[in-house]
Amino acid sequence: MEETWRDGFVAAMQRKQASNEQINSELEAAADKADAEGKTPKGALGDPGEYAASLDYPDKRFKYGEALAGAAVLVGAFVLSDGLLALRDGLPYELTLGSLISWLLVFGGVLVCLYLATKFSGAAVLAVALPLLLVWAFVTQAPTAVLWQGDPVVAIVAGAIVLVLAFAYVASYLQRQNANPVRDPDSGDDIRFGDQKPSFVQLWGPLVYMAVAVLLVVVLLIV
Repeated sequence: MEETWRDGFVAAMQRKQASNEQINSELEAAADKADAEGKTPKGALGDPGEYAASLDYPDKRFKYGEALAGAAVLVGAFVLSDGLLALRDGLPYELTLGSLISWLLVFGGVLVCLYLATKFSGAAVLAVALPLLLVWAFVTQAPTAVLWQGDPVVAIVAGAIVLVLAFAYVASYLQRQNANPVRDPDSGDDIRFGDQKPSFVQLWGPLVYMAVAVLLVVVLLIV
């Protein structure tokens, strides 16, 4: 099967939130139809995006799970860092109104930006993300009322739990993707890697990048 047609079709189906199993089934059906007519997939089925649009799958939807996992990683890193910072300085951990608002801004901002990304262009995302980032920066630095004060170990444990849950969700998602990838209907190879054996980072890249990001956030906030 032509790689350009196949990849265009897969991308269009993924935008429609079709599962890997559904994409594999449609790829096999497309290959069979093209073979039966003695044509290429493009010759038999036309433009891959238009062909995908003709199939009965829901339009692109917003995935709340992935968005919440991303936001949870950021909030967990902030809570963990604040707890470690308080423990280092021998001070109690303080949960302020500003901290609470900043967490809500992170969750709300990530949800809104990813929702906009599924509906509009990157410019629309930036138009919302930049003001939210400025508001977040102001709120985190503004003096606000202390809502709770206690042992920093509590914050450290809470932040670690949030991070573990977020990482577990992402790991579960990647495991499902790696266990049943989209495959070329002719060769049976995972279309992400072809006939090459994937590395650990290629298979678990998002998890690795999340871990590096958390480490950087914690180090930068504590040092």
